[in-house]
Amino acid sequence: MNITPDKLSQNLTSKINPVYLVTGEETLLIQESMDAIRQSCLKAGYDERVVFHADTKTQWSAIIEECNALSLFSARKIVEIKLPAGKLNKDASETLCQYLSHPSEDAVLLIESSKVDRGEQKKKWFKTIDERGLIVTVWPIDSQRLPAWLAKRLKQNGFDAERDALELLCQRVEGNLLAAAQEMEKLKLTCPNGRISAEDVMAAVGDSARYSVFDLVDQCLSQNSKKAMHILETLKAEGVQPSITLWALSRQVRLISQLKASTGNTETILRKYTVPKNKSAQVSRLASALPNHFTDFTLRLCFMADQSIKGNRKEDPWTLLSDIVMAFCNTNFISFDYISLR
Repeated sequence: MNITPDKLSQNLTSKINPVYLVTGEETLLIQESMDAIRQSCLKAGYDERVVFHADTKTQWSAIIEECNALSLFSARKIVEIKLPAGKLNKDASETLCQYLSHPSEDAVLLIESSKVDRGEQKKKWFKTIDERGLIVTVWPIDSQRLPAWLAKRLKQNGFDAERDALELLCQRVEGNLLAAAQEMEKLKLTCPNGRISAEDVMAAVGDSARYSVFDLVDQCLSQNSKKAMHILETLKAEGVQPSITLWALSRQVRLISQLKASTGNTETILRKYTVPKNKSAQVSRLASALPNHFTDFTLRLCFMADQSIKGNRKEDPWTLLSDIVMAFCNTNFISFDYISLR
């Protein structure tokens, strides 16, 4: 049987398989799957653990002898195999398949492997594990699924994150699930009420910073170009990721855009972007004062900055971020001729 990590806990409650294969590229999910299998085996009485690191020179007959050998310390054991190559040679495959035809009742074979490619999945050893035991395939969590993954994980621990908080956290960890787990542990300590905002995320990841991106936004909304540019330079010097800064600025661009397009009550829009009540009037006045072409101009700059951060443009992303700041603070700066030259 081949399953994904989210189905593992349900499977482990039903029975202990003679062999498990955990394979993939996401280190965090592989580690957690391995830990879950170990804990389940331990509860079932498999309280000794023997570890082998397998390569092309490994004699699999020695591993199988360990599976069949009686233990001096425990009635049952886990025989764990690290398989970084994600493949077996012919002799190893035959030895493993022969063992799995009559596996020991006193041993669980637990294999941790890198990604097993399609060619290797067609081979007998992989198919035999699929038939006789359980394969846990760990797929990468792409950028589209990461917010939902973070939200689900936080909810499992009794936390509820606002949309902006999830978006900022995704920008912060850049797809690194180990980093995401570390950041979530910080948030658990700093948000005892269980509700996580974007401000909470920034506070958890930037306690030592002199300024935050929210300070930058405040100065942009006040159209204080001198102070805003100073904060931007400070953020750059302190090593703040340009993607985080872009997230904060582009969020304000979207807010201004929706306010300018609104023909009715703007309270819903202001609540959506969690604008504090004491700043609502200021933001509304700025949206009215900025020229109509502000949105198209700054959205284009945001797109250019995003492409620069991803390495698809040659410009320094911080230069483009400074242009976005200036567009907020100085309407004379807004010029599509300027963009076309770039």
